[in-house]
Amino acid sequence: AYSVRAVTMKSFLQIEFPPRPYLMSPWLTTSGLAMIHAERGAAKTWLALSVAYAVATGVSLMGWKVDKSVKVLY
Repeated sequence: AYSVRAVTMKSFLQIEFPPRPYLMSPWLTTSGLAMIHAERGAAKTWLALSVAYAVATGVSLMGWKVDKSVKVLY
């Protein structure tokens, strides 16, 4: 069980958080957020599906490297 406690800003800024591993390097990390923005009809859905497929299969996409495959829910 976890307990909740208040911390000062100084102590919060001194906390070292582990780096998030990349799902697709250099821009898509685990537990991160990303947004695809473009005009209507610019293939945003195809890009999102391609990214999901690449991460699920562990293959690179358009120069973005995928280190290992992981489960994907689209």
